[in-house]
Amino acid sequence: MITFDQYKMGVIGPNDLDSVWNTVKPLLQMALVSIGDMTAECIKNEIAENRNQLWVVTNEDEWCVCAFVTQTLTYSDSKKVTVINYLGGEDFHLWGQGLLTELESTLKEQGVSALRIIGRKGWERLLMGYSHNSTIIEKEL
Repeated sequence: MITFDQYKMGVIGPNDLDSVWNTVKPLLQMALVSIGDMTAECIKNEIAENRNQLWVVTNEDEWCVCAFVTQTLTYSDSKKVTVINYLGGEDFHLWGQGLLTELESTLKEQGVSALRIIGRKGWERLLMGYSHNSTIIEKEL
């Protein structure tokens, strides 16, 4: 468990997924509002199959204030990039910057060279030190 301010952050492994799912599912569904092709059950399956990692952030009362899902990609040149694909929570302004600072430090210790966040455009104004480097354009067929 990683501690920052009055919060704790950690990864929930596939074996513990069912015990927290009813708590984190509503938070993750917040991130799915603008993504029509993904469901919470699909995310759960990816975590259960160890293709993605589920992280939770709890406050001092052990209340889950955030759930997010990452995937670490290793490119042919051995560069490792961790992607936050889904993040949902309450009161981001209270814990968001601390979460990112601690996550960046942890990932760097693990040999990850970049943290990428996939989300709505509004995230840009909340994330200090991050830059907009691509746009995803999609058309339903």
